[in-house]
Amino acid sequence: MDTSDDWADNENLPERLPPKDDRLWAHPSEYHGPTASQSHRIAALLAAIALVLIGLTIAKTTWPTTRVDNVYKPASTFTLSTATSNHIGSLAKALVSIVTPGKQSTIVYGLAISPDGYILAPASVLGPSKSFTVSTAGISAVSAKLVAEDSSTDTAVLKISKPLTDYVSGTSQPGAKAGEMTVGIVPNAATGKPDLVISQIEQAGLQQILSTGQVSNDTYLADPAKKFNPEGILFVDSKGNPLGLGLGTISNKWVIAPLSNMLASAQQIELSDGVPHGWLGIVGTSLPPKSINGKLSTNLGVSVYSVVPNSPAQKAGIQLQDEIVALDNMPVTSLQQLQSMLAQFPSGSQVTLTLVRGNERLSTQIQLGVKSAH
Repeated sequence: MDTSDDWADNENLPERLPPKDDRLWAHPSEYHGPTASQSHRIAALLAAIALVLIGLTIAKTTWPTTRVDNVYKPASTFTLSTATSNHIGSLAKALVSIVTPGKQSTIVYGLAISPDGYILAPASVLGPSKSFTVSTAGISAVSAKLVAEDSSTDTAVLKISKPLTDYVSGTSQPGAKAGEMTVGIVPNAATGKPDLVISQIEQAGLQQILSTGQVSNDTYLADPAKKFNPEGILFVDSKGNPLGLGLGTISNKWVIAPLSNMLASAQQIELSDGVPHGWLGIVGTSLPPKSINGKLSTNLGVSVYSVVPNSPAQKAGIQLQDEIVALDNMPVTSLQQLQSMLAQFPSGSQVTLTLVRGNERLSTQIQLGVKSAH
């Protein structure tokens, strides 16, 4: 029996096929599906693609999306979650651009820490100036005055006359570990969104000599991933928790001051009342009267029997058993009087102490600080 399929060449086939119910055979095209069914499949596929595109459009407008414009990554990278990116975007609103005065003005960064207009910044990067021009979210080119400095933690507090709606409150991460990834948040005035610089903490707990010649016991070294000015950049961990503010570079590495230490110092600066009292950092006792030519001397002084670690006194080289006999050429007669005299100087003031060490009389310059909570 001939089983070849020659229906396509069969001239005896009718031009129009009768309905299926009225015939006993099927045309081969009915086994493979008519051309019309292929068109249906193509139309269905296009409809499915259209639905997917519509769904993605709805998702983009409904789900939270990253607020980061540019991300510069080193060789070792990690992925930020959407929630972390949005949180970083919120933190970026608290960043403040600080313009230092002078012909060679520079831009450093600070952090708004109070709705009353107070701004935290690294003291060593501000230089000797007492007034600055600052810009932040919704505020541009306003004057800021230096309120106080704490040299022991490289903390400076500035103040503007306008209230701040975006600021960092609460606590920060207590520290970082070597190998931990960190994100530097860089303001971008052109886009209104921050740029991120992802780096890696290379060393934690570094004893770093700052540009002022003072020593900070708790700093981090991070590997820069992009040539941004690190001074004042806010660094956070991979979850967006604030870690610290950038101080500068050493050996092509970024130096980061822990924010927890700086905030502790800023809290000691009584923001509502203005400038705090200067802090020397000694424990002493009033000297007993001395007999000179049969008469008791009233110009006594204060004997130092303890120096607080990392205090202005320690950094100035004050030693145990030194006798403080004058402050800015004013005689010191007792510990109570010395404390009263120091209370008249704001934090960050430069004073001259006159000391007696053995048989030697010395003078030393000291920058008063603010007593840290740590």
